[in-house]
Amino acid sequence: MDKEIFEKLQNVLADKFRLDKSVIAPESNLVNDLGIDSFGAIELKYEIENKFGIKIDNSELIGIENVKDIVNCISKK
Repeated sequence: MDKEIFEKLQNVLADKFRLDKSVIAPESNLVNDLGIDSFGAIELKYEIENKFGIKIDNSELIGIENVKDIVNCISKK
């Protein structure tokens, strides 16, 4: 897992969802641990696209459950 991408994503999650960075770990489940609902997931997708300068297809979001999954998705771009 790319540590630089994780740290940048951690900042995005903390800012967007008003979370303490200490609760955001690679294994953190987006729904159960971070409380991100389906609307929040859509907002997060656009925030990631803007911050990382990438485009994420909706089909790529299938199966993403935790922070590490997002990091891996971003790394592939």
